[in-house]
Amino acid sequence: MLHSILHVIQPNDPRIQSLKFVALGGAKTPRSLIQKAKDLGLPIYEGYGLSECSSVVSLNLPDAYKIGSVGQPLSNRKIRIAEDHEIEIYMSKKVYYLDEVSDADSWFKTGDIGHIDEEGFLFIDGRKKNLIITSYGRNISPEWPESLLMEQGLYKQVMVVGDAQPYLSALILPSSNTTHESIESSIRSANKELPDYASILNYIVLDQPFSFANGQLTENGRLKRDVIVNHYQKEINHLYESSKDLTLL
Repeated sequence: MLHSILHVIQPNDPRIQSLKFVALGGAKTPRSLIQKAKDLGLPIYEGYGLSECSSVVSLNLPDAYKIGSVGQPLSNRKIRIAEDHEIEIYMSKKVYYLDEVSDADSWFKTGDIGHIDEEGFLFIDGRKKNLIITSYGRNISPEWPESLLMEQGLYKQVMVVGDAQPYLSALILPSSNTTHESIESSIRSANKELPDYASILNYIVLDQPFSFANGQLTENGRLKRDVIVNHYQKEINHLYESSKDLTLL
């Protein structure tokens, strides 16, 4: 949705003045996209919520905002980060059975991986089920390197692969007029912000987008990672089997 808004809106567009607060949620949004919206004057505030927790859990606000985060927990929310970095949310509810009432307090496991900084801002690092485990036993959230690539504005879509492999690679759908030189330069730039074990050392350029129509995206635009890997398994296997000089560090 934000992509669509930014595509049609122009600087000093009078319609911007009618927007007072635009809450942004769902899939992780590249920082560059949020910054572009901010530069245009759009009051964009990224947040985090789950239907199991009655929607909003944390939210950036005009007086408490940090780009890249999903804000601080709301005053009626308690959040903790488990040892495996999964985000857990405290849920307090009443259970009614045969006219008897009992408390059923618990910590809800969200399935999301994240961290909270020293100022109490929550950052979503990825989905637990999406973790890539390399052949060296490193656990990596693919959303991490993916977001660094998407922030550069050269790509329409990116998906990182590398489960049971010695290094990560990227499936890339570039924007028009993006050259191999600019792709490799952008990957090197992203790798400077990544540890060696999470660096992207190879890539495949796609000629078709991931979409709901071809079964590679969910209805709300999330990647169906297993479906995509299965579809491109031959190309991925060939990529790792034919690796030559990996010079993208």
